[in-house]
Amino acid sequence: MSLALFSRLLGAIAGARVRRISGTFRGLVRPNVPLVVSGVVTDRQAGAGGDVLECDLLLETEEGDRLVVGTGTLVIAAGVR
Repeated sequence: MSLALFSRLLGAIAGARVRRISGTFRGLVRPNVPLVVSGVVTDRQAGAGGDVLECDLLLETEEGDRLVVGTGTLVIAAGVR
């Protein structure tokens, strides 16, 4: 489920195709606990078919306890901004 949340975050970007997602589980994700899913772009490479973005991903509680950390790769089609 945690990786599905990462996938949903990355897939919400218009024109993006998720190429890869990975995660490292650091704690138990308990039911009925509000979560914060976030990400930041760490690298961008321009190519003929579009841009490739590398992202760091984080799933944490509202109190800031890191439960899952991960990375993801996106491809943004050429001409989409």
